[in-house]
Amino acid sequence: WSLLILLTTANNPDVMMPAYSQTRAYGLFFASFLLVGLFFLQNLLLAQVFSSYQDEKQELLKQERRHRETLLVEAFHLLTGDQNVPEDERYLTPEIVRSLIDKLNQTHKNVRHITREQAQLIFAILDQSGDEQVDLEEFGSFVDVLRLRFERTDRPSFVELWFPETYSSDWFQSLKNMVQDKKFEWFIDFCLVLNGALVVSQTFRELTGRADVEDAEVGNGKLDTWGEAGETLFAVIYTVEMILKLWTMGFRRYCHEYKNLFDGAVTLMGIVAVGVVYYPNSISNAKLIRYIVFARILRLVRLVTNMPQFVEIGETFVNILPAAKRLLGALFCIMFLFACVGLEFFGGKINTDPSSPYSTLLSGTDFATANYYANNFNDLASGMMTLFDLLIVNNWFVLVDGFTAVTSEWYRFYFIWFYCIGVLITLNIVVAYILDNYQKHEEHVKSMGSAEQESHHFGKLGTIEDAAEVTGTQTSLKGGYEIRMDAGTYYQSGEEFRLRLGSTRLGSGRSSLEPEERTGTRRTGDEEDGGGDFLGRQLQSTQGRGENNQSMREIKEVLLQQGV
Repeated sequence: WSLLILLTTANNPDVMMPAYSQTRAYGLFFASFLLVGLFFLQNLLLAQVFSSYQDEKQELLKQERRHRETLLVEAFHLLTGDQNVPEDERYLTPEIVRSLIDKLNQTHKNVRHITREQAQLIFAILDQSGDEQVDLEEFGSFVDVLRLRFERTDRPSFVELWFPETYSSDWFQSLKNMVQDKKFEWFIDFCLVLNGALVVSQTFRELTGRADVEDAEVGNGKLDTWGEAGETLFAVIYTVEMILKLWTMGFRRYCHEYKNLFDGAVTLMGIVAVGVVYYPNSISNAKLIRYIVFARILRLVRLVTNMPQFVEIGETFVNILPAAKRLLGALFCIMFLFACVGLEFFGGKINTDPSSPYSTLLSGTDFATANYYANNFNDLASGMMTLFDLLIVNNWFVLVDGFTAVTSEWYRFYFIWFYCIGVLITLNIVVAYILDNYQKHEEHVKSMGSAEQESHHFGKLGTIEDAAEVTGTQTSLKGGYEIRMDAGTYYQSGEEFRLRLGSTRLGSGRSSLEPEERTGTRRTGDEEDGGGDFLGRQLQSTQGRGENNQSMREIKEVLLQQGV
């Protein structure tokens, strides 16, 4: 039992000291045990969990891909109608695709509403051959294309729309170039650094716990100190920055970047704070500006994005969030199950009632000395908290000794099982998931150029310079578009989407979507056999099958009713 505790390092070096104090040679025994058990076997267990996780993940992805493509083949058959038509002569017309999208808009709330304009772009991207028809292989990308967002790149700003002469003037173009130049952002960042230093100097005594008496000039409703004047000056600088960006970029483009929305909100709050301070009233307090401007300093975090290592950590964190809820859900279920069992084993036995026989048994134990009475299984909530403390491992043997004192030493196996399942298996799966995502993300980023990396950070997949012709398909649209994914969706499946749709080139020099060879990633195994070849195999295996998805039948019925 002591060696098991030592394996978790919770009682190191306490368990070793009595023997080591007598003879130093005993230190070799404990050191050898830790080297083998802690540094070798536990890391070997992590490696095994990581390898099993990767194998299971690949198998699940293959099964999901096969199931997905099988359903797409069945949907294609339903939409094309006549089963007697040879396979190579089946195709979807623009009208069928638009009707399908209209049906999705009406019945599927989890699909973003698609406008007629976006529907034309979706069909054009699907129709890679440019023949105004979508065959089976092209239809295989339908679900992926639905996830795309198309944003106009040539939408005129307010100044360009209402004051074209001003917009085309040399001085306005020079101002626009200056605001969009990186040096302008560097200047604002420099102001933020100075602002941060000013706030730290003003709050230094509060931060060090030495602000016993507040200066009479601080918070008196007047801007009569150098610090308050500096905060007001910075608020003016940030206001000018916001006005210049809105003027030169336009409201839509300004709001397109989340950092501008944050900066604008804080700047507006700063303007209101300055107005409140200057205008005498019961809440006129110059410290209000400091509180508002302090939030602005959070923008300094963006300086960290200049360090690629921190960017990779941040993007990996965003990437693991969707699966984190599943892992945490599994951990919660494990803890809930053990908590329910713990209620049966230890419920009501940890208490401070002097008349209780259990209180006498706990007296004199390390559990009672540490005052761990709140860690108990008297109800489900405290049981879950106790298990969480055990999950952290620190001092877990003290908790175990308290519970075994009121029961028997055989109940140690309950805690050993929780340690094996909760710590050695579940938490190692979490570590394996983080390692896998970080490794995958790092390899993907290294395979891209600097321009692609910048687009990658904002979920940008490509651009359409002229929407009149996309992949050889003529549309009634004009102007340019950016092809994007929502940040969460992009980090989850953006790379996989590039691989599946990698062969798509949006026009001849008029548009671009990074293809597979530009990502530097190759498919292996069944992935190389995917795409059209796999769809062909699925086609052969599904011909003559009577099992079809009911929702697919409903779509077909709607299309037939509309005369498509």
